[in-house]
Amino acid sequence: MRNSGSLFVGLVLITFGAIFLLDNLGYVDSEYIFENFWPLILVFIGVSMLLRRPRRFGKEEFGGSTTGEKRIFESSSDFVSRSALFGEVDAKVYSKNFTGGNCSVVFGQIEIDLSEAQLAPGTSSLRLNSVFGSVRVTVPRGMEFYMNASLVAGELRINDNKRGGLFESSHYKSDGYDAADRKMIILASQVFGDIRVIQKS
Repeated sequence: MRNSGSLFVGLVLITFGAIFLLDNLGYVDSEYIFENFWPLILVFIGVSMLLRRPRRFGKEEFGGSTTGEKRIFESSSDFVSRSALFGEVDAKVYSKNFTGGNCSVVFGQIEIDLSEAQLAPGTSSLRLNSVFGSVRVTVPRGMEFYMNASLVAGELRINDNKRGGLFESSHYKSDGYDAADRKMIILASQVFGDIRVIQKS
């Protein structure tokens, strides 16, 4: 079951999303669910780790998942696809035509360094999902981006601007975003964790 780690991350995010949607519609009480059933998350994570076979990634491959360890990657890939389960991923991207990607973390940490990358023409999309973990993204000065974040008992920080709390929605747009011909939309979903975007000077 080589993809059980990624599958588990997807199932966790779908489950959380469904709970929050039903809470917004008034069908369930999400606070009651999390207060009483959060230990089940640990059970499912443990089962996923037992079923998952170890997997290795080379320098040129920039997609996959990490479990219980720290991995450092460098790539010129135009698309990032990473997940971390009880582990850390430190990714440096050198793409000159970056189109975005999908990154998820459950009880772990992902760091994506785009400081030497360039966006593809048009609008790129980067999706970040954090459940009991943290995501760090570094972008270069002049890279225009729009952040749309949903926070559940967590914190979002963009440079020195910080926002956090329970069931918060946060939006941020860089100064030159609207007029830029190369820009990025960052869609962030965070449950009991933190997401940080740092723009290098």
